Amino acid sequence: MIIAMILMLAVGLLCLEFGFLLWKKQRISLIHDYQTQYVKEEDIPAYTKHIGIALCLMGAGILACGILILVFQSLLGMIPLGIVLPAGIFLLIRAQLRFGSSTED
Repeated sequence: MIIAMILMLAVGLLCLEFGFLLWKKQRISLIHDYQTQYVKEEDIPAYTKHIGIALCLMGAGILACGILILVFQSLLGMIPLGIVLPAGIFLLIRAQLRFGSSTED
């Protein structure tokens, strides 16, 4: 249980850090080139904002999961993860389809 809690806290903090760097600092270099090859130059701020917010949301959910596991010593802490992780994945996919697809005219 302790190892799961430590992993949840570490992964949550890492996702929050990457999300912040993408959202606020627009560090698109953190995303693999394959994912960003079709993102237009003018769309980079919006793309990094959407991806960053999704990562921050997932990181907060993972962090909350780790904290709840620590406090309650129960797997009931997995509830935020079950809610936030699918929402974050949906936002990531939506941002990728919106800004990163190759819709050549």
